[in-house]
Amino acid sequence: MSWVAKYRKKGAAFSRSINASALNTGCQGSMHDAFIETTSRIKRLGADHVGVTDYPFVVDATAATPVLDVANQQTSESELAFIASTAKGAGLDVWLHINIPGVDKKGVDLPTKPSQQWYTAFLDSYTQYIVHEAQVAQKYGVKGMMLNWRDYWFDLTNYLDVYVAKMTAALSQVRAVFDGKVFFDDVLPGGADPNKVAPLYNGADVILVDSIAGYLTPDESQHLTVALMKQKYKKLLAQTAQKLSPFENRPLAMIGYIESNLSSLVTGTVSDVWGCSGTLQTDFSVQAIGYEALFEAIAESGLNFLAFDTYGYWPTDVILPSDTCPNIGRTVRNKPAEAIIQRWFAK
Repeated sequence: MSWVAKYRKKGAAFSRSINASALNTGCQGSMHDAFIETTSRIKRLGADHVGVTDYPFVVDATAATPVLDVANQQTSESELAFIASTAKGAGLDVWLHINIPGVDKKGVDLPTKPSQQWYTAFLDSYTQYIVHEAQVAQKYGVKGMMLNWRDYWFDLTNYLDVYVAKMTAALSQVRAVFDGKVFFDDVLPGGADPNKVAPLYNGADVILVDSIAGYLTPDESQHLTVALMKQKYKKLLAQTAQKLSPFENRPLAMIGYIESNLSSLVTGTVSDVWGCSGTLQTDFSVQAIGYEALFEAIAESGLNFLAFDTYGYWPTDVILPSDTCPNIGRTVRNKPAEAIIQRWFAK
């Protein structure tokens, strides 16, 4: 789930969202109870909305006509109803994110160079799914939802025409049944030409971008400072602005993946709330420095940010390593970075 708190600094309007997983196997006990407590907590910290992610699987990646398993979604309609009702009771809106896993229900990889026939059928099945999801979202008062998806991406150069045509039609159908905000993930899906996707993306209310700023050298990592990380993020934001140039001035949302270990800044993401590595050392200062640097860079960027999402907000107060390792992961709960985020987004 995500949480968002609006703020103004130096004339720029921002909001924040922080993700927590209601399906986290690292927690014991009732996830419903944990969710209720967490929504109350983030509301006290100044949040405006909570987000949830659904994961529809492709049934059979080898089938000539792929279909999504809509009947067995990871977030059922009853669970979405509970999430929306609980969030509303805490004074929070709900945003719905979509992930398509890169494997089918049997664990077989989805194709990265599918036939035109396969990909067209996939988009047709996805359109049916996302329109139904929009109807359910409208039913339970969800305020924002993703039109496309995360995770399953590949080079769309040879598929761009069908992608734009199918997703434009899907957007129109979603708009007909859903009156909340519609957002797109990824400015350039699969390396697509921004000029070719601009007509589609200009139909969105929000565009979601990532915050991976390029990695440090081993020597740089031994001299980590806010100034150094800010320089990295300013370069990233300049690149983002350049990529956005074909689009109209759509508001942006960003996801932060900053972990509580130094290795992640050198080799890339090495941990999250789902896994552990015995070779990593917990370092809360890495995450704190990263978020301070990122927010300073955003505040000076001139880009039109609406929301910020720190991925992986842990569903309980205990962040000790057990089945999973929130201590080294992306969650900011009960870490110094949480106080930094709260300060930046204080109302």
